[in-house]
Order: sequence, then C-alpha cells, then structure tokens
Amino acid sequence: MASNAALREQMTERREAGDLAGALAIAEELLDESRQTLGPRHPDSLALALAAANWRQHLGDVVAAADELAWLVPLLEAELGRDHPDTVTARHLLASSPGGEGDPAATAATWFRLFADEQRTLGPGHALTMGARHNVAIWRRRAGDIVGAVDEMGQVVESRARLVGRDHPDTLASRLALATWRGEAGDTRAAAEEAATLVPLLGKVFGPEHEQTLTARHLCTLWGQHADWAGE
Repeated sequence: MASNAALREQMTERREAGDLAGALAIAEELLDESRQTLGPRHPDSLALALAAANWRQHLGDVVAAADELAWLVPLLEAELGRDHPDTVTARHLLASSPGGEGDPAATAATWFRLFADEQRTLGPGHALTMGARHNVAIWRRRAGDIVGAVDEMGQVVESRARLVGRDHPDTLASRLALATWRGEAGDTRAAAEEAATLVPLLGKVFGPEHEQTLTARHLCTLWGQHADWAGE
C-alpha cells in the first residue's frame, strides 16, 4: 500500500495532468484516512474535502458537490475563519453551484461580497477573484442593469487581459459577454467589430462548433446588420 506522501504526490500529478477523476479517487482515499486519524475538523481533512468537492463539481457531479460544500462551508468558517482562503474558495464554489441562484439582484450582491472578500484574501489577480467579478457583471445584467454590467465586464476584460492575456479562454468569455451587452446597450458597431475579432479566436481555443464560437458568429450577423442600418 502506498504511503500517505506517495498518494499525495500521485494526486497532485493526476490533477496537473488533467485527470481529475483519478485525482478525486486518491483524494477520497486520503480523506478517509485523514478523518480516521486526525478527525473530520482537522485542517488537513478540511483541505482534502474541499479539493474533492471542487473536482467533483468540475467533473459534473454538481448535486453531490453542492451538498458537500453546503456542509463544508460552515465547518470551515468555524474552524479556520470566514476569511481563510479555503473558506472563501468553498463559498465561491458553492455560489457557483447550479440551482443556487435566486433573485438576480440578491445574487449579484452575493457575488459582490465574494469579490470583495477574494480581493482581500486571495489577491486581485487570483483566478477566483476575477471569476467572482465576472459573475458580478453577469448578475447585474440579469438584474436589468445593462449599463453597470457593461462597465463591470469592461473592467474584468482589462484585468484578465493584463494578468492572463487577451486570448486566454477566461478573457475570451468575458470579451464575448461584453460585446453582447454593448450591442444590447445600442453600441452595435463596436459590438459587431469585437464579435468579428472574436470568431477566429474562439474557434481556435474552443472549436468552430462550440457554443461561444457560434454565439460570436450570430452576433456578427445580428449587430452587423444593426450597424449597417445605423450608418445609412
């Protein structure tokens, strides 16, 4: 039987190789051992439980992941504190769970609080922090605040472009949302131009038949027509 250290090394290797299912299986084995030897409230047990819930969510088992996170968040708050990086990460993952959305304005406020907490605890350049701000913009739009959403997403695009590059998948997703909302807000020419720029980039990163690539193509047609009419 492999040692604890060897299992942790294997888990890390699987995760870094993109084998989340393999990493999850090892994490669950380590978690069982940690709970038996250290207890379920020990920081090592909590860290392993968080990793397992994270990978389970990414693998699509969102209901089980949400249940684990709902149990884990108050435990992390009690043992490590509300502002501990693991607690903030768990709160972010739980807020991301499908079905956790409620009133758009209230959900936007939840993401704004997470964004503020993540800026403070994880740093402004952390992927989760930028993801939280992206979600603030998404929910401001769903709440009907198109002007605020455009402004918010514009700042997300600037931050992501600076920190991970303009062609990073996360940046491209934010750029597509921004182009969509600019068109909805009436700036159809800028929206059409950005969508045309995004089509080949999205096709290269996600594939020509991916939903985001197809959305950008649709925007080129939709907003291009509007821009032509506006220029007549």
